This record gives sequence, C-alpha cells and structure tokens, in this order.
Amino acid sequence: MKKIFTLLLSFMLVLSLTACAAKEEENESVSLTDGSYTAEVKGHNGAMKVNVEISEGKIGTVSVTDHVETYGIGYGLPTTPIESIPEQIENYQSLAVDYVTGATVTSVAIVNGVSDCITQAGGDLAVLK
Repeated sequence: MKKIFTLLLSFMLVLSLTACAAKEEENESVSLTDGSYTAEVKGHNGAMKVNVEISEGKIGTVSVTDHVETYGIGYGLPTTPIESIPEQIENYQSLAVDYVTGATVTSVAIVNGVSDCITQAGGDLAVLK
C-alpha cells in the first residue's frame, strides 16, 4: 500500500511540473510590439493611469502613474496593489496574478489597465491570462 501511495504521489509531482513548464513556454510565445502604452481605468476612488513599457517583445516596466487611491490600502506599502501587482506582472510575464484582499477594485483596475496596454501592443490576452 505504501509503494502505491509513493508511486501515485511521484506521478502527480511529475505531472504538475510538466504543466508548469508548458505554461512558461506558452507565455514565451507572446509577441508584443515594442513601445510605451498608457491606459486610463477606473480605480476604487477615481481615475488611474497605467503605463506599460514593452521591450524586446516582452512586458518591461509596469507602473501606475496617476491615481487617487487610499494610502495603506491601495498604495504606499510593499503589499498594496500599486506596489505589488505591477511587479508580479513583470516577473511572471502574465496577467494571472493574485489580487490584494481588501483592495480588489484597485487590483482589478491595474490588471485591466495592463490588459488594455497589451491589446494596444498587439498582444493576445488569452495567452497572458
């Protein structure tokens, strides 16, 4: 019984690693037009501007340049959405990032802004989600 459990667990581990590798390869095939793109979206407290720099066909820098979000909830701390979500999008080259609990509207606004910029750059949103 112990051997069967170990074998099953090993199989599941290999399967999960294969799925992760396939996702990384899928993101690498995204083709974006280099440039600087800006989108204006509605945040929790009002309008928010999101800028995305595309370099070498990949997401370079994501930044929120103008907003009226609440300090400590929407911005200002390492764990708030305006600081953490752009970094996740840059690192993972993906829009499938975790939203910040308690700041969902701001989190969604940032992802929507980046989505708009990706569309402007000729990207396929389905691949990045």
